[in-house]
Amino acid sequence: MALEEEAHDWFHPQMYKKAGQSASVAALQDAYVLPSKKMVFVVPEYNGSFPGVIKLFLDACSVRAYDRSFKGKKAALLGISTGRAGNLRGMDHLADILNFLGMVTLPNKLPVSSIHNLVDTEGNITDAETREQIEAQAREFLSL
Repeated sequence: MALEEEAHDWFHPQMYKKAGQSASVAALQDAYVLPSKKMVFVVPEYNGSFPGVIKLFLDACSVRAYDRSFKGKKAALLGISTGRAGNLRGMDHLADILNFLGMVTLPNKLPVSSIHNLVDTEGNITDAETREQIEAQAREFLSL
C-alpha cells in the first residue's frame, strides 16, 4: 500500500472518535493492518524525520481495534533519502512510535542513501549491493 495513492480524507475534527473514522481508513485498516502479523515500512526522509502522513495513518488506525492493529506485530524499517544518512533519524523516530503502539521492530533498520542514484526511471533498484542488503533484511524479517 502506498499512502500517496490513497484518499486523504482522514484528517478532520471527528477522526479520533470511532464513529468518525473515515471509510477510506477503515477499508485500509481492514484490508492491510488488521490481518497482518508483520509490516514493512519503506520510509522516505522528510525534514530530518519521516512524512507526517505516516503518523496520521497510524493515528487514524489507532481509533478502532487498537490492540488488533498493532500489539505484538512485527515491523521492519527501510529508510530512503537523497542524502547521506538514509533516514536514520526518521527510522528511529518511527521505531519509537511503533514500539509505543506495542509493535516489535526489527533491530536491523536499513538506511538507503542517495536513492536517486540507485534506481531506474520506474523506481526499480538497479544497484546490486543495495538489492542484496534489502534481500538480507527481508530474509531476516521473514525468519522472525
